Amino acid sequence: MSAVLRNALKKTGVILILLCVISCASSQMQKRSVNNSSGSPVSIEALMDAIVFKDIKTLRSEVAVRTFKDNELIGQFEGILAFMSPDALNLRIFSSMGNNLMETTMSNGIVQAYVPNTNVLFEGKLPIVSLNDLPEEDHIFRFEELEDRYLLYVFKTDDGVVELASKYFFEKNTLLNTSIYTYMGGMQYMEMRFSDFSGKIPGKMNIVFHPSSVLEITIKNPILNTAIPANYFKPMKHENKTVKTIRYPFSNLISSQ
Repeated sequence: MSAVLRNALKKTGVILILLCVISCASSQMQKRSVNNSSGSPVSIEALMDAIVFKDIKTLRSEVAVRTFKDNELIGQFEGILAFMSPDALNLRIFSSMGNNLMETTMSNGIVQAYVPNTNVLFEGKLPIVSLNDLPEEDHIFRFEELEDRYLLYVFKTDDGVVELASKYFFEKNTLLNTSIYTYMGGMQYMEMRFSDFSGKIPGKMNIVFHPSSVLEITIKNPILNTAIPANYFKPMKHENKTVKTIRYPFSNLISSQ
């Protein structure tokens, strides 16, 4: 497998890991109500209830994945995604011949990304990006009414220091969660954009990670809230594999160019 393909698979793995790391705690929110254009009341609770993937217990879907660098297509793949709330994930990406190019799992807070062709297993813990509910402890929530959108701010508090953790944007008329911006150390490190909605479920996700790396994921034929065996999400064993630790901010997964 070429170096370009290996790098594309690694980028795909780490960003999808981030996309699907979900917090299961319920939030304590500070109320402040306004009205949307239809006259329905809007509050922090209402926006929290509108967060993308809020009501999903399980999801199984075919996915089409494309990766871009500096607006240039560097890889496109087909795969299968399975998710179980609150934080279990299995993603498999295949070649055109049906071979398993990469498998990503998450279970009990441990994230793994395995590339069979190189026999390398990346493993570690990653920051939470919530697509479900937000953490209860040490967080402050505010929202703002913009001209055509609502903006939910999430601040993390640590020993009296308040730091912006993320922003959630919602369409004013529909309350669809169209984008999420995540921050660390005061700097934006990832942006997620959602489109092609069917109800509240987006059919397409664009993820901007690092200054010029973009991941496009198209969800195809999703099956929601059906039983998935728990052992489907079992961590992969280390035996006979080269194990490397995932180091934030993923410098060992994402090639610098």
